[in-house]
Amino acid sequence: MIKKLGKDITWIRTGGEVDIFEPNSIYELKSFLKNNKKVIPVGFGSNIIIPDSGLDKTIIRLNNMQNDIQINSDHLTINAGTPNIIVSRFCTENNLSNLEFLHTIPGTIGGALYMNAGAYGYCVSDYLLWAELIDLDGNIHRLNRCEIKYEYRKSNIPDGMIFLKGCFKVENCNNVKNKIKQMKQYRNDKQPRVNTFGSVFTNHAKYNAWKLIEQSGCYGMKIGGAYISELHCNFIINDGSATSKNIKDLINQIQQKVFNHSGILLEEEVIFL
Repeated sequence: MIKKLGKDITWIRTGGEVDIFEPNSIYELKSFLKNNKKVIPVGFGSNIIIPDSGLDKTIIRLNNMQNDIQINSDHLTINAGTPNIIVSRFCTENNLSNLEFLHTIPGTIGGALYMNAGAYGYCVSDYLLWAELIDLDGNIHRLNRCEIKYEYRKSNIPDGMIFLKGCFKVENCNNVKNKIKQMKQYRNDKQPRVNTFGSVFTNHAKYNAWKLIEQSGCYGMKIGGAYISELHCNFIINDGSATSKNIKDLINQIQQKVFNHSGILLEEEVIFL
């Protein structure tokens, strides 16, 4: 187990000291869980906020375990610690379609499974067949997509379970590289090219979060070192001096302004640990 600052393991670069356990195998993970029940799985930390005071739970990261991708006919089985970018590159090299959208989502497959990560109208649950998870007693479970009961940017798994791998449906396609190129171009045109959470608030069928934020006059809002991106108002940027409290306070103020203007309470896509 090692100690690090939240700012060193999260995309937004804030947060106090945390304990981190990075198992090298499933056997090490099982052994650790026997005596440690207060744990939180974290991938790249691209959409989480760690308090400035740190955490009283141990963060588990699976990035040291084998980043294995296995092809079986029209299925890909991918370990949770595998970075999304590695998956998209693998698909490009093998002309496999369906998971191109992961290329522009910073994180790991485990985080993508937990958050039902998505972009450009696609999400993880569209192509997931089953996922393997471990509980706090070290028991392995396999759940199909329906059992996970996915929602927009949300999974519904029992408390304490940690994703170990996922099996995804893919199909042959000779246009994967071009699809990714188009997605990257869209991202570069519409989103800030610095470390952020991605979208801070979730969208819904009846409204886009960014539009409500814009209409509520939130552009230019800043607290401490945290401010709303001028390029996309559903993104918050850390100028290098922000604290987790700055970011949380800014999120709360945006929610209040939007609610006062529209009567709609925006739901955070960001996770507060």
